[in-house]
Amino acid sequence: MNPRVFAELLTKVRGGDSGAWDALCHQYGSVVRTVVDEQVSGVFRAAIDRSQLTRATLRDARQELAEFRGDQESQWVEWLISTTTRNAKAALEEAAASPALAETVAAMPRTPLARLIVLEPAHDLESWLNTLPEMPRLAVRLRYWEGLPIAEMARQMNCTEPAAAGWLLAGLRAIQLQLR
Repeated sequence: MNPRVFAELLTKVRGGDSGAWDALCHQYGSVVRTVVDEQVSGVFRAAIDRSQLTRATLRDARQELAEFRGDQESQWVEWLISTTTRNAKAALEEAAASPALAETVAAMPRTPLARLIVLEPAHDLESWLNTLPEMPRLAVRLRYWEGLPIAEMARQMNCTEPAAAGWLLAGLRAIQLQLR
């Protein structure tokens, strides 16, 4: 953002202009979401609503705006990251103490690939799957996205059951190599 435009926007926000605050949230909300996504990982993704944490952080930033002493965009981003990190740490501590987290962990799939499917963002899995050749990709999708047994996979793939199992194994091995 142009430094002059940022300074004007910040002055308006400090003056109570809600439209200017909305513009700042629109411009920098992705920074907050990125930090939240980096801070909240693994099993905590199932226990913490990251969208809600992002909104709460922006709400807190507005309430604590008087504490922001800077006037430059880089200072603003640094302050937002600090605020987000503090809120994420509090959410992680609360989630870690929650009995619901123990239930979430107990209910987690037991196989590494199944856990990966639950814990990783869908776009990461999609990008990994899209690197696979067609048949292994189809086998992994049918088995782990649709939960089909090998016999039904073979029918949909128009091949024998051993061939479907082989394609599945090839897909799993390729994903395993990508994870290393």
